[in-house]
Amino acid sequence: MKSNIKKFIFSIVFFVLGCFWMKFRLPPLNYISSIINNEIDSQKNELTPDSLLPSYEPVKLICIYSEKIPLYSDRKYYNEIKNKYFEGAYVVQIPRHDTTSTMLNCLDSLSVFRIVDDKYELKNDWKKLDIKVKVVGYTSIMDKIVSKDFGPGLIDLKYNYPTNYPIIIKTKEKVSCGFELY
Repeated sequence: MKSNIKKFIFSIVFFVLGCFWMKFRLPPLNYISSIINNEIDSQKNELTPDSLLPSYEPVKLICIYSEKIPLYSDRKYYNEIKNKYFEGAYVVQIPRHDTTSTMLNCLDSLSVFRIVDDKYELKNDWKKLDIKVKVVGYTSIMDKIVSKDFGPGLIDLKYNYPTNYPIIIKTKEKVSCGFELY
């Protein structure tokens, strides 16, 4: 009788461990599933740890700002407060945790706005504005706006640790975009 109880408890413990193993995709499950799905072509590529990981290239897009437009290219975060201030502006959709700088080639003078949280420190002539915004993320709420005016030329918008803040651009001329991703 004690032997049956021990076997039952042993089975339940390993069943629960197996459930957690599958839920969190612990190693070597990714490797096994990639072999099953024929994702590893051993004839063409040498098997390395990097070949098992999906490749990731950050996508940066330019869109016209509108209500509930995603501010990131890989997240559905948007400004929850209706605000007519940004009508006619452009959103540069960047990946949320992209660690590269965003380069813009300005054809005319423009204003760059970044929606930031409380952790952001003002630097390099950025000015804090009193415009109401609210972008709710998984770990933070961005509810402040900083801006800076730029003239024609190349602009380097640096990555801000630990996240890349959304970029909104207003051109002085309403006729055309006035800038391009570089």
